[in-house]
Amino acid sequence: MAESIRVEFEGAKFGDRRLAVRLVDLVERLEWSPALAFPKIFEDPSQLEALYRFLNNDKVSLRGVLGPHRQATVKRCRSGDVLILHDTTNFVFSTDRKNMGRTRTKGSNGFFMHTSLAVTPERDVHGVLAVETWTRQEPSKTDAGGKRPSTREVRKDPNRESLRWLRGVEASADVSGIHVMDREGDNYDLLAGMMAGQHRFIVRSCHDRTIAGERSLHEVLARKPVLLKREVHLGARAGRKIASKLPPRSERDAQLSVRAGEVTLMRPDPGTGPKTLPINLVMVTEPRPPVEEEPVEWFLLTSEPIDTVEQIEAIVDGYRTRWVIEEYFKALKSGCQVERRQLESYDAMLVALGMFVPIAVRLLNVRTQARLRPTEPSTLLTPTELRVLSFKTKRTLSTSSTNLEIEDALARLGGHQKSNGRPGWSTLGHALQKLMMLAEGWEARESAERCDQS
Repeated sequence: MAESIRVEFEGAKFGDRRLAVRLVDLVERLEWSPALAFPKIFEDPSQLEALYRFLNNDKVSLRGVLGPHRQATVKRCRSGDVLILHDTTNFVFSTDRKNMGRTRTKGSNGFFMHTSLAVTPERDVHGVLAVETWTRQEPSKTDAGGKRPSTREVRKDPNRESLRWLRGVEASADVSGIHVMDREGDNYDLLAGMMAGQHRFIVRSCHDRTIAGERSLHEVLARKPVLLKREVHLGARAGRKIASKLPPRSERDAQLSVRAGEVTLMRPDPGTGPKTLPINLVMVTEPRPPVEEEPVEWFLLTSEPIDTVEQIEAIVDGYRTRWVIEEYFKALKSGCQVERRQLESYDAMLVALGMFVPIAVRLLNVRTQARLRPTEPSTLLTPTELRVLSFKTKRTLSTSSTNLEIEDALARLGGHQKSNGRPGWSTLGHALQKLMMLAEGWEARESAERCDQS
């Protein structure tokens, strides 16, 4: 069964035990209502003031808040194979906030977050292993008169933004897993750094690189025989104005062909690190895409062996698991409404973000398991939560209830109409907030009854 959210926060180190106790108390109330504004969660003015004092306390930091959750995540990772998914998102706010900066959206105010998320190959989410946040204050490339450093100058900076991917890998080094990244992670310094550190990885190449012999990745692998054919389901995707490399896509089942081989990458100029990099490559293509649809084409650079069909298949499946981190960002933004928090400063916002990180993990697990393994017994709720959910929805729920049954019951508790399809992030967030509040009242009543009987 699931553990209480307290496990993800107990023992936080702020140099003041009272702050650690206050964190657990605040988070338990936030879990009741992750999608509501702070004043609606903490209706008592004294409780709301206590929250704001905590968020603005100089002793409290994002790293300190997430310390216990990271320890719990590492412990869960020891139970089997792990994929560590890396990606970056930005949080955008409608009004100016102290010490925030520009984001990918023109004229916006906010900050960036790079996350390393641990999941199983079956897509159970263990939790967050590393987080790096930053703001951009310097002029953008399009700012009039803005002087940008040269590529050679940028590469000399050991703290440059592009190395966040390698910093995330190194921050997760105490967990044995395969690091999975999309095209933004395709960086020669990163690949060389992971190989030098003997880290396992699967990275989708951003472009058709030149390799030894002045040939391209596509030219080399196109001559290789097809080793594997797969049918995979592709979800619909809307076009993104800021990411032209991701065109719109309709939902469909795609027939894919897979080839594999070893190649030697050439160091770009200017560049650092070894002049060449021997690496394994898996190429996934869609020979016959539907009319007016962009074909699937993935170049997967990897440290993993490619000697057997099973190994190649595991690489493809490992990369396809990457979408889970995008869903995690949706859980933070839509399920926990992080971008709607009315906090005045960047530092206070980071502390609040740390409190929502584990709550979003739980939201994601509820939604993901109902979709991927609907008929399997659910382990997502505590015994008390199961009893409360059964009582409020007038359904017979137990430890043998399936993931889909649990999601359906939560949707009903959140006021969702089944005729409207599957529940979304806001519905699940509202349902969990209600369930957490009811479960605490239930436990308080049972505790009082035990005291009366004794």
